[in-house]
Amino acid sequence: MTLNPLDLLRQLGSGVRPAAAEKPATPIDQAGFAELLSKVQAGGIASNEPVQVAPGQRIELSTEQLQRLGVAIDAAEAAGHHRVLALIDGQALTIDVPGRMVMESHSAADARLLTDFDAVISVPNTGTKDLRALFSRADRPHANPSPLAALGTIRNRSLSDIVN
Repeated sequence: MTLNPLDLLRQLGSGVRPAAAEKPATPIDQAGFAELLSKVQAGGIASNEPVQVAPGQRIELSTEQLQRLGVAIDAAEAAGHHRVLALIDGQALTIDVPGRMVMESHSAADARLLTDFDAVISVPNTGTKDLRALFSRADRPHANPSPLAALGTIRNRSLSDIVN
């Protein structure tokens, strides 16, 4: 009786496997909506799309600041916002969310009224892995949140009350 070497390998492969190998990660194109949503809310999925400064603007941002802004823009986009004011490292930046573009920088010394924002995002001064709070829904101000309420962003309370 001759044994096929492939049959022997199959028998070896059917033995005990480490716990991590038991359930391989589901490819993103085969994952269900609930699984993807939980990964996004946990900060496990990011767009990694670049953030750019609008042409003609003299706004200096480090690579690390641009990465943190990218995560904040992902959160704003997930919440359905289009134009946000991002507060990062003492700067206030007008962001075009769909275009992922920093449009303007505002100084506290400007002393002017800033309008036409969907939301204000306070970007934490931490690495991008610790920015999961931007996707958190734990700090809701009232029990019946608006479907338009932003994930982890500062909301206009009176507008939220009107929508509810």
